[in-house]
Amino acid sequence: MKAMVQHEYGPPDVIHLEDIPKPIAGDDEVLVKVHAASANGDTALHRAVANGAVPAVRRLLERGADPHAKNVKGDSPLAVAAGVRTADAKSAILALLQAAPRP
Repeated sequence: MKAMVQHEYGPPDVIHLEDIPKPIAGDDEVLVKVHAASANGDTALHRAVANGAVPAVRRLLERGADPHAKNVKGDSPLAVAAGVRTADAKSAILALLQAAPRP
């Protein structure tokens, strides 16, 4: 399988077409592109935070999701966490995001 791969930040010439192994989901797994963003700039981490999905937030951070990525409104996952409705989920997500290393 071929994919556009970026190993570093920089101008467009740092993106290369490379062969990569085709990912295969296991039982009860879903494949997610950790660094992909929607048209409004939300990443999988933004969406997991907004839904109060603490296990998903933990897994995405473990796999390198950027807790400081901003969507088109300028909101990071930490800002989105402020809108989470359940107190337990909000506390857990805030703790995870604050503990995440800065890129």
